[in-house]
Amino acid sequence: MHRITSLKPSLFVIFILIIVLLTACFGCKKQEANDTKKMRIITTLFPLYEFSKEIAGQNAIVELLLPAGSEPHSFEPKPMDIARLNNSDIFVYTGRFLEPWVDRLLKAIDNKNLIVIDASRGTTLLTIKQHSHKHDNNPHHSDVDPHIWLDIRNAMKMVDNIYEGIVQKEPLNQDFYKKNADRYKAILSDIDSNYEKTLSSCPKKTIISGGHHSFGYLAKRYNLHFYSAYGISPDSEPSPKTLATLSSIVKKEGLRYVVFEEMIMPRVANTIARETGAQVVLLRAGHNLEVDEFKKGKTFVSVLNDNLDVLKKVLQCP
Repeated sequence: MHRITSLKPSLFVIFILIIVLLTACFGCKKQEANDTKKMRIITTLFPLYEFSKEIAGQNAIVELLLPAGSEPHSFEPKPMDIARLNNSDIFVYTGRFLEPWVDRLLKAIDNKNLIVIDASRGTTLLTIKQHSHKHDNNPHHSDVDPHIWLDIRNAMKMVDNIYEGIVQKEPLNQDFYKKNADRYKAILSDIDSNYEKTLSSCPKKTIISGGHHSFGYLAKRYNLHFYSAYGISPDSEPSPKTLATLSSIVKKEGLRYVVFEEMIMPRVANTIARETGAQVVLLRAGHNLEVDEFKKGKTFVSVLNDNLDVLKKVLQCP
């Protein structure tokens, strides 16, 4: 009988490697087995992804339907997305105004047990004048602004909607999910209070965006004025009159910054900045993250906090 320590060095190393590999493989199989027992939740946008992860915790595998780095307005689902939903337990989307393709997607799915959560249910919706603002006489039509999560009260309602769907799937863990949802809503409530306190003391009350109409909810929540070069539609284009009007507002009100949103080239924002001597700064709409940000674990909460820092500059807060 030989002891392990009596083996020749080379054989000893080989033996140790075999043990490590066998242990690792066992661990992989155990992890795979645990994963198969967990809920699978697919969400469309990043805020929904974070809300779902915070509520479900270790009890679910949460995935994004919209890949990190993708612009949501022009997204169209692929056949592989249908396959993913056929193997999922819960599907969370923002609402029909931002994701009109959801109805078509759901009709193609053969998963009778799939729980579908419209996270916008019960939220307060804003209607805007598409392709226009109050200073512009161009023809327009009314449309619903889909960026509901930027009113933090709406974000908290979305958390409630997702919580209810998760409990529908797993009622036995209701207390665990309720505790998680309440904890996360408390974080959002604190951020909302910080926004109110901070922005109420700012001398400027106007935000000019060279991007889409993404910050209407934020502006309304904190009694700000918001004007954008584009409407909601990704196909809209600003008219020369719109750009001239925005530049006029920047000069008249003594604004130092023009904002643009993530994943949109700041071409128009740069044009307004050149005309006015303002600087261009990123204000996040929060739909999605860049690939490297997602890998590094950037959160929706950090997006909100980053936005507050930017707004303090834009509105020249003390």
